Amino acid sequence: TGKNTSKDWVNISCVGVGDCEWDESSTMGVHRSMNRGHCWYCAETYPAYRIAKGLGIPWDEWKELMTEEFQTTQKETKDEILPEDKGITIPGEDLHQVHRQYLEGRGYNVDFLIEHYGIKGTLRHTDAYELSYRIVFPITYEGIPISYIARSYTEGTPNKYLCCRPEQELIFHKNKLFNIDKAKGKTVIVCEGALDALKLIQASKNFNIVATYGTMIKPKQMQLLRERFDKIIVLFDNEGPAQEVAESMVTYMESYGKSGV
Repeated sequence: TGKNTSKDWVNISCVGVGDCEWDESSTMGVHRSMNRGHCWYCAETYPAYRIAKGLGIPWDEWKELMTEEFQTTQKETKDEILPEDKGITIPGEDLHQVHRQYLEGRGYNVDFLIEHYGIKGTLRHTDAYELSYRIVFPITYEGIPISYIARSYTEGTPNKYLCCRPEQELIFHKNKLFNIDKAKGKTVIVCEGALDALKLIQASKNFNIVATYGTMIKPKQMQLLRERFDKIIVLFDNEGPAQEVAESMVTYMESYGKSGV
């Protein structure tokens, strides 16, 4: 509990795990699935094996606990749209002036985002308090809304980004790619974040740009990329871990005869 905590995350010290080895405060969050950690200070995401090593926990022991937690908290998710699927209801309403000011202040073309992506906004969401004061970006697959990302527009919010709760998603969003519906060409640019992709799309008017929702890439995302595109340009953040993931993605694509950059 407390202002600096987040649902489904446990805070620990980043010492020996992340790059903030001088900082002994509890800036590292470990997700309850135990498959990743995130440092709130340096904004780096770390795989489970690195966290286990930093904490001196044998990997076999960690992996057993991680598997048990996954089995007890996850549900079976489908990957394809069925004929009877109508999609989920995206929370929010038409954007208010405060939403527009936030987006415009960060260089976004609001009308463009509304026209092409149907973004919404919340002021105070009565059904879920954590969705208050956010801008909501729908996630679609085959034209059906399957999930969403909600970005806070207020300062000091512990969770800047929130995703649709797993039990409410039609399809697990991390098994798909943001903007995959609009990316029709054979060459695609792959970004980390959805908002990064949107800014690049509106600036270039090129819709062949997708996002992976971070650097924890899922096998089904990689499969989707190699099945849909011939040339994959990975445009991740200029940081060591992100670049390592980008290089591994390029190597993977080239192993299937694709062109990767």
